[in-house]
Amino acid sequence: MAEQNNKKSTNNWRTIATVLASVLAVGFIFWQRNSIAKSFDFIKQASPEWLLLAVAFHALSVVSAAAVYWQISLRKTKYYNLLVCQAASLFTSRVTPAGVGGLATMGRVLQNSGHKAAEIGLVLSANAIVTFLGNVALTLFALLISGRSLAEGFKIPKFIFLIPFFVIIVAIIVYTVKSLRTKVTKLIKDMISTLGEYKTKKKNLFYGFCFGVLTTFGYMLALWAAGNSMGVHLSFIATIVTISLGTLGASATPLPGGVVGAEAALALTMTQFGVPTEQALAVAFVYRFITYWLPILPGYIITQYALRRKIL
Repeated sequence: MAEQNNKKSTNNWRTIATVLASVLAVGFIFWQRNSIAKSFDFIKQASPEWLLLAVAFHALSVVSAAAVYWQISLRKTKYYNLLVCQAASLFTSRVTPAGVGGLATMGRVLQNSGHKAAEIGLVLSANAIVTFLGNVALTLFALLISGRSLAEGFKIPKFIFLIPFFVIIVAIIVYTVKSLRTKVTKLIKDMISTLGEYKTKKKNLFYGFCFGVLTTFGYMLALWAAGNSMGVHLSFIATIVTISLGTLGASATPLPGGVVGAEAALALTMTQFGVPTEQALAVAFVYRFITYWLPILPGYIITQYALRRKIL
């Protein structure tokens, strides 16, 4: 009975969050309606060469993401099969809530290679961890580089210095709210436990981390190329911070694919680096089109291929 009440409560909160996010999305579009209209003028002038380069960089992320699984798999799994399924997930992750289809796709290919249910869960968890750590590593490296360039006149946007402040606030909230503290503690324990299972595969875990870095780097380059296609030249730190906050915005938005939330986070972050609102929105729209909407059709075709070849 208590479990049913908890499920109802969770569903209620999800409904409320979705409604709230939808209202905020509509509000954002209305608030930025003039800038959004003007952003299409920049999109029309985008350089095809730079756009193709952005597509190529996104493809690099897909190839690298498959390589992460290839390295951290607990049983021998063909890289080709992982690559096909990673490409197929560009479709399956878009047509299911919270990207569940993408996880199911990768779980299926792991199952076909002999992984048991517990091992599949372990590999999926390890993939999330090493990819996240790769993102963190690139962010820290970007901050280090920007710190060295301060003497050359480079100025870090003031909002970056607020990030530690917000982290502290979140930490205090998590510490004081028992339910959140319990969930975070369990998450940390699960992460430590997951990494502990790879004691005999430390080298593979390290290689997986390297490919995780390359995956994030591919997304960075895709955003950088999308910006250059419209004359927006993003610095290294601007690109990585924008990608990180854009991902956070997509994750925090309970709408399919984090629609609007991702675009808003990307654009707002770029404006903090001095990019005009209209151009920032144009870059965000183009980047999201290349990395989210454009791959859906190829992903569907590859999914059908994978099913015919029984890779899935």
